[in-house]
Amino acid sequence: MKKILIVIESMQRGGTQKNVYNLIQRINSKNYKINIVTFNKDKENILSLGKSVDSHYLKMPDISRNIFQAVYFNIKRTLILRRFFSKNKPDIILSFIFTTNILVILSSLFINKRVIVCERNDPQNQKLHFIWLLLRKILYKKASMVTVNSLHALSFFSKTVQEKKLKYIPNFTNSIVKSNSKIDVKFFLLAVGRLTYQKGFDILIKDFLEVRKKYVNLKLIILGSGPELNNLKKIIPNNCKEILFLGDINPIPYFKKCEAFILSSRYEGVPNVLIEAMSFSKPIIIYNSSSGMEEYVSDMNEAIILNQNRSINSLKKAVKYIFENKSKVDLLSKNAKNKILSFDNKKILDLWLEILSNK
Repeated sequence: MKKILIVIESMQRGGTQKNVYNLIQRINSKNYKINIVTFNKDKENILSLGKSVDSHYLKMPDISRNIFQAVYFNIKRTLILRRFFSKNKPDIILSFIFTTNILVILSSLFINKRVIVCERNDPQNQKLHFIWLLLRKILYKKASMVTVNSLHALSFFSKTVQEKKLKYIPNFTNSIVKSNSKIDVKFFLLAVGRLTYQKGFDILIKDFLEVRKKYVNLKLIILGSGPELNNLKKIIPNNCKEILFLGDINPIPYFKKCEAFILSSRYEGVPNVLIEAMSFSKPIIIYNSSSGMEEYVSDMNEAIILNQNRSINSLKKAVKYIFENKSKVDLLSKNAKNKILSFDNKKILDLWLEILSNK
């Protein structure tokens, strides 16, 4: 039985974490013993992996904004990981998220381990220090395999990574995370994601304040946590009670009942929440359609895309269109669900099993 070690900074709820969770649940009975190591000792809102998965926590030095301290701390993080690899003796190391990928490759140099790094974001639009970008260009070549979840990322990395080491594997299109929970809130728009600059919730809140002038009973529910929470709350007027931050909770009951799902990100890879919203046949409003989404939404057939539509180019107009054009919007939602159904989860699993079984 092969031993797989998954390395990810945290298993707190997020798009990448859901993909890791879905992958683990599908391969756990496929003759693999799975271990997972995280760097954050999450106590709340983590995705439970079950008793068959051995979880490990590595206490890592904090990252500093000072360039010299950052180099020093990352060397320490690399050495901690390297010692763990030597002690744990995995057959395959599976790494997720960019900075972790870099640390894993550095930590595994010259110890003869099969390392698969998984890139989950839009590599062209990531806001990263040039040193990280340089390390990615150099070190991804050293990995045994680089997986990407969009054709855009595949094209980007094909310039620096050998074709035989590069694999496109789409996200699983139905989440194994289930929920029978019921919620009381009604008549709301939904946004889901980590509260960071990338997700554009600051723009969404300002736009929703305009929408609220026409639809006074409409609410905006934002699910997720992150460093921008306090800054986002400062944008909201004291007399506005219609914008709710509910934290890291299971979004499925909210997908079922929302009037529409909004993706306000400034840039994205392939957001898992978009796939979930499409699978629930909900109207979808997207601010900026990135190259990574092309396999899922295109030409306004599955969603309202504000940066591609001259007539519906604001959230206010998009919400009005949804409420006043039910038959057209229902068609968009139906097209979205059919697009998701066209992705075969069995074939996606087979792609993972293929790279895991290769030597």
